[in-house]
Amino acid sequence: MKKFIVILFVFFHIGSIGYNQENECEYYEGTIWIVINDTRIAPVSKTDVHTKDEKFNNILEKFNTTKYIQVFPYSRNEYLLNVYKIEFDGRTDEFIKEIERTKIEEIEEFIKRPKEKMVALYEPSDYMWELGWLWHLEKIQADLAWDITKGSSTVKIAIIDTWFDVDHPDLNQKISPHYDPYDGVMFHASNQYNSHGTIVASFAAAETDGGGQLASIGFNCTIIGYKAWAGDYLERAHHASLAMNADILTSSAGGWRCSNTLLEVERIAVQEILDNGTVIVMPAGNGVNGTHCRPFGDTTDQPWFPLHPAYDERIIIVSSTDQNDKHTYVIDGIDKTHSHYPEVDICAPGYCILGAQSTLNSDGSTNPWPYEGCCTGTSFATPIVAGVCALMKAIKPDLTPDQVQDIIKCTADPIADGSQYPGLIGAGRVNAYKAVSVANCDYSMFPDPVITGSTLVCTSNSTFTLHNRPPGTMVSWMRSKNLVYVSGQGTDQYTVQANSNNVKSSGFVKATITGLCGQTILQKTTWVGRPGIPVTSPDGDPPIEVPYGSSFLVNIFHPPGADPSTGIWSANGSISITTGGSGSSCGFEAVGIDYGQWHVTTSNSCGVSDTYTGQVIVPGWKFSMQPNPANDYV
Repeated sequence: MKKFIVILFVFFHIGSIGYNQENECEYYEGTIWIVINDTRIAPVSKTDVHTKDEKFNNILEKFNTTKYIQVFPYSRNEYLLNVYKIEFDGRTDEFIKEIERTKIEEIEEFIKRPKEKMVALYEPSDYMWELGWLWHLEKIQADLAWDITKGSSTVKIAIIDTWFDVDHPDLNQKISPHYDPYDGVMFHASNQYNSHGTIVASFAAAETDGGGQLASIGFNCTIIGYKAWAGDYLERAHHASLAMNADILTSSAGGWRCSNTLLEVERIAVQEILDNGTVIVMPAGNGVNGTHCRPFGDTTDQPWFPLHPAYDERIIIVSSTDQNDKHTYVIDGIDKTHSHYPEVDICAPGYCILGAQSTLNSDGSTNPWPYEGCCTGTSFATPIVAGVCALMKAIKPDLTPDQVQDIIKCTADPIADGSQYPGLIGAGRVNAYKAVSVANCDYSMFPDPVITGSTLVCTSNSTFTLHNRPPGTMVSWMRSKNLVYVSGQGTDQYTVQANSNNVKSSGFVKATITGLCGQTILQKTTWVGRPGIPVTSPDGDPPIEVPYGSSFLVNIFHPPGADPSTGIWSANGSISITTGGSGSSCGFEAVGIDYGQWHVTTSNSCGVSDTYTGQVIVPGWKFSMQPNPANDYV
C-alpha cells in the first residue's frame, strides 16, 4: 500500500514579531519525493529522467519532467537510497493521481515536501560596539582553550545559511571551497543577498591571528558554506556529512518548518548524519518578541524541523547569555530574552557581540568597516558552540556526537539567573577551555569516579550508583556469579539481586569506564545473602577450660554482611549468661563442674541466620574409692 504524507507548518517573517499561522497545508507544487522498490523505475542516469518502465516514462513526459534524481545519493541506508525527487510541470496532486491511475506498483510512498521558509535568527541593532569588543571569547575562556589547541584546517564546520562573502578579509582563507558544494553556485561579495551567513561564519571560525580584524573560537578550522534559502535543505545537510565529511554541521538560517509532524524519512536522514560522526548544533530561537518556533496550539517554543531533537537527542540546541552571564535580556523595557524550553542543551554569548558584515553596502559601494558591533540572536550563540565542538574534534577526531554533547554540557559554567528558568536553558553557559581540556584527557576539574551502594545484597533489588563519571565516557558493568542482573547496564545506576536465598559469600559489582582517553575500572565488594559462620574470641573450638565460679567474656567478630546488633546468645550445661544476651559480646560464668556450651546466632536484613557453638570445660576435684591396703575394709 502506498503511503501519502503531507506536512503542516507555521510561516515566519524575518524581522517580524511572533509568527503567522497558516490554516492550510502548504507544499511545493511541481515537486515530490517518492520511495521506490524496484530500480526499473529509477532514472537511467543523473542527467536523463527516463527509466526502463514505459508506463512511468509516459507519465514523466506528460508532466514535462525536468529533474528525477536521488535525494540522498551518498547515503549508506537502503531506505534513503530509494528516495527520489521529481520536478515537473503541473500540480502535485494531479501527478500523484496519474501514477495511482496507471498503477505504478514500484512506488511505495509519496512524500509531499513542505515549502522551506526563509528563517534567520538574528536581531539587528542600530548602535555599534563599545569597549570589550570580543567579550564573548573572554567569557568562554577561548584564550586558555587555544593554549591547548587552535584547531586544524582538517576539521570542517559546515554552515547552512543565507550567503557567504568570501571576499571578506576574515573569511577569504577560511571558507573552502568558495562555492556551495551541493549545487556549485559560487559565493562572492554581494549587496543582493542577506549577509546573515557571513556574520554566522565569522563567529564559528573567522581568521584569527591572521590577515583579518576578528578572532573566532574555531581559529584554524575550515568552513564549508551551503545556501539555506535555495531549497533542498535536508539534502544539503546530508551532503555536508556524507559527501563532504563535515565534522560539525550548524545552521542559523534555513529551510525550516515549525510543526509537531514527524516524518520517518527525515528521522532516518538525520540519524545517518549523526551516525556518520557529524555533530549537529542548532539555535533555540529568539523568544516571543523575536523569530521563534511555536506550533499552533502550543504554549512554549520548540526547535525547528527537520534538524530537531525529536528525531535524535544527540542534536545540540543553543540559547543565549549576555556579558553578565544572564539569560534574561530586556532593552528599553522590551523583553528580548531568547527562547528557552526543555530541549535546550547549552547557552553561549548571544546578546550584542561583534561579528563580520558584508564587504559591500546596500548600494553596492565598498564597506570600509565590514563589521557589526552588536550582533544579537541565537544565530550567533550557535556557531560559537559549533566552534568549541570543532576544537574538541581537532584533539580527538573520533569523538562521537553524544560524547561531544556530554562534554559540552558537563563542563558548562552556571548561568547567573538560571534559577528563573529551571530545566529550560540547558546545562549552563559553554566554557571552551573546560570542554577542550576534557577532550584532551584532563579530568582534574572533576572529582574521582566512585561506586556507592549497599554492603549487603539480598534477593530484593539493590542498586549501585556510579558517581562522577567523566564526561564523554560510557560505562559497562560486570557482577559476581552470586548476583543476578536486573537493570541499568550502560547507565550510572546498576541494579542486581542475590541469586538465591541460601547463598552466603562475598560478591562484587565492577564498572568499566571507557572513553577515547582509555579505561578506568572500579569495583565495589558486597556481601551476598545470609551471613557466614561467625568467629569468636576466645575460640570455643577446641573446648576452652574455665575455672569453676569464674567469669569470662566472649566477643563476636561478625562475618561480612551480618548486623552487629543482632548477635543472639544462649548458654547451657555448666555455664550461664551474666551480662548481655544480644549484640557483639556476652558475659558468662562457670556455674557447674562439667561441660558447657555457648551459642551465638547472627542474622542480617536478608532474613536468614547462622549459628556458632563454642565448647567450655569447667574442671573440678575427682574422687575415687579403693580398698585400704592395711585391711580389706574400705
